[in-house]
Amino acid sequence: MSDVDLKTRYRHAIEVEKAATAAVEIGLTAAEETFFTARLPRELATIDAGCGAGRLALGLWELEFRSVVGIDFSREMIAAARNLARRLEYEVPFRVGDLRRLALADGVFDALISDETTWSDWLEHEMIGTVAGGLSRVVGSGGRWLGAGRMEGPERELLDAAGWTIAEVALVQGETFWLAIRN
Repeated sequence: MSDVDLKTRYRHAIEVEKAATAAVEIGLTAAEETFFTARLPRELATIDAGCGAGRLALGLWELEFRSVVGIDFSREMIAAARNLARRLEYEVPFRVGDLRRLALADGVFDALISDETTWSDWLEHEMIGTVAGGLSRVVGSGGRWLGAGRMEGPERELLDAAGWTIAEVALVQGETFWLAIRN
């Protein structure tokens, strides 16, 4: 699947509806809540990278994280996330943007989060290197990346090349998570 196919997939009404339903019905999984709340101070300016319909960002808002911004390339996903936030009366900002080349100032975020679906898509489409590089610019030195999904040799090498060092890999309630620190 090409980059264009990936973008087409996440603009499709069925995918948008699935993501919006997951944001409302699932929110954060118990494992995500455990991992994120133990390692992500609530006051850190955090980007939900590839937020889709906002499942992680909205879930963190429910846990009183007030400095989370969701960014996704799909206008349709962002529209769904904004609609959900409005309906729930959550003040989570959502923006359309390509994570590989964000029009944001350097070091504007202290942390970022990504879920397993987003991480898997980046790996499958061999975009992780450029995404990690783009995110490195907007997350300041010492910043954190909390992610879900496999973390093996090639993934570690790509993150390392983009300025991230894996500090922890953890299995939480059967799900694999990792924490990387921005060099």
